Amino acid sequence: MTSQVVDASHVELENMMDKHSIGITVEFEDLTYHIKKKSHDKYILKNVFGRFRRGKLSAILGPSGAGKSSLLNILTGFRKKDVSGKILLNGRQRNISKYRSSICYITQEFGMLPVFTVQESLYVAARLKLDPSLFSKSDKEAIIVNIASTLGLTKCYHTLVGKLSGGEKKRLAIGLELVTNPPLMYFDEPTSGLDSSSSLQVIQHLRELASKGHTVVVTLHQPSSRLLEFIDDVLVMANGQCLYNGPLEFMVETFKSAGFECPQYYNRADFALEVACGERGLHIEPLMTKTREQFQKKVGDFFDEPICEKSKKYETSENGNDSGDKIRLDKLLNLTKINRKRRKKSLYGVPWIQQFLILLQRSSTLMFRDVRLATFRVISQTLVAMFMGCIYWNFGNNGSKVSSNFSCIFFMMITTFYATVMHAVLTYPLEAGVFLREHFNHWYCLSAYYLAKALSDVPLQIICPTLFMSIAYWMSGQPREWDRFFMLWLANILLAFLGQSFGNAMGAGFESQVALFLTSVIIMPMFLVSGFFVHLDDISPYLSWLSYISIFRYGLESAMIAIYGFNRKPLQCNQIYCHYKYPQRFLEDLGIKNDDNTVWFNLSMLCVFLLVSQLMLYLVLRYKAKHNKMLS
Repeated sequence: MTSQVVDASHVELENMMDKHSIGITVEFEDLTYHIKKKSHDKYILKNVFGRFRRGKLSAILGPSGAGKSSLLNILTGFRKKDVSGKILLNGRQRNISKYRSSICYITQEFGMLPVFTVQESLYVAARLKLDPSLFSKSDKEAIIVNIASTLGLTKCYHTLVGKLSGGEKKRLAIGLELVTNPPLMYFDEPTSGLDSSSSLQVIQHLRELASKGHTVVVTLHQPSSRLLEFIDDVLVMANGQCLYNGPLEFMVETFKSAGFECPQYYNRADFALEVACGERGLHIEPLMTKTREQFQKKVGDFFDEPICEKSKKYETSENGNDSGDKIRLDKLLNLTKINRKRRKKSLYGVPWIQQFLILLQRSSTLMFRDVRLATFRVISQTLVAMFMGCIYWNFGNNGSKVSSNFSCIFFMMITTFYATVMHAVLTYPLEAGVFLREHFNHWYCLSAYYLAKALSDVPLQIICPTLFMSIAYWMSGQPREWDRFFMLWLANILLAFLGQSFGNAMGAGFESQVALFLTSVIIMPMFLVSGFFVHLDDISPYLSWLSYISIFRYGLESAMIAIYGFNRKPLQCNQIYCHYKYPQRFLEDLGIKNDDNTVWFNLSMLCVFLLVSQLMLYLVLRYKAKHNKMLS
């Protein structure tokens, strides 16, 4: 079946790729990127040019602030605003929609879910990216085993991601995107934060991928001489401009012809960085001119070296067994061709419903597998409920303690809301970063992720408030009537979902510290105008409208009607006089109408706010995804 698909897609594949290669040669010229400021425009890139050959490991070198990451963001389509210039793929103008399906971009900070193993992470990627009509479960398992073997992840195959070393995480990041065998791969500082041994391993694996036909582009800050041996081509940048672009073996000669001579036995990368920083002279214009001339002439035949020859050179493995590598190369070629045929119809590997089901399973597993956090939430809710029950023991049916019971009900609502909103604000940024990276690399669509995430949160958002309510309700002596308990439970459940969705939106939209601050700033005014701290009729007419956008007002009114409304019998009174022996009087003093319409109206308003918060979360994620604003 695989060979049939390959034959059928062969003609389509030739439009973007040479028929003997799975790689893409990238050429760009006069790339300019500037940031608009009030007084002037700041140019990050100025007429940058260069070429990355297919089947080569190309490195972008330059000092900090030279524009390496900015260039990479533009080439990947990650940044499109305020950018001008020309980008060609195999000599043809880049089509951004088709181009995005041909690449993977692995940023310096690569978010992954720590509670999954290497095998599980790779298998989820395979399920999301490989068409089930073309690949069976055994095919996917064989593919991820092959990837793990290629990248040296076999020893940690069943290790949790959170327990991997830095180098293993970098290699896993490569493996996750290698599932569909993208012909063009970009890496931003893949050796950042790694020791020399781990850095060398990562670069060796990238060189292996390039030798099999991939076009691999990396940014490197200061590579060692040994690491530099694995680099084919380099692009040296300084102040947003190109100093040199071409094979590494010709770099020193080109620099020498422009008046910059590299000392013998000196690290060529260090020498290039010193020239870029101006430590070996400030007259770099001749070097830039010579490099541009070479680029325009496509100097030498090395730019047109067929990848099939390169692949033949690499078919023999270290142990002399060439058959395994040849089979592996054939698999990679077939995967790419099948991937191209599939993406003619859709940007994603599987239909929407399967995306949703896979993501729902992953999100549910993520929630229940984080045992420490889930256990902490359950235990904390239980302890708080028991402590609260002891403080307000049997207040619910005591006519002399109605005001204190009012505080008890309000505290229930605050605890339910805060227990969820703070948890969401602190934990969601990591998952949002994973989503944005996977969505940018076309794993799945936004709507499938959003709906799966929303539904996976339902069990825990019901379990914790229910446990808390069950303990606090009965210990505090509230009426033993199931309909009243249900109405109070429903109000608290809605507040829990509100806290979850609002916290997710804030966590996705801002960094953790900023999100915490803004969440408190928004919530505090809602407390003040809820009707607990001040009677609603006493609020200034200029500020009274704020009470209508307070979720706690609607929750509190619903709770008070549930406890004291619906013609509740007189309360017990163990004192001479109990002002609120008749519950109706308490509702009247609060200004709450005691009828079915009021309680259901308030619950309906909580549902409206819940929909608004969910819409806000969706719009935040959509904005982040559309503008490629990755979270660190």
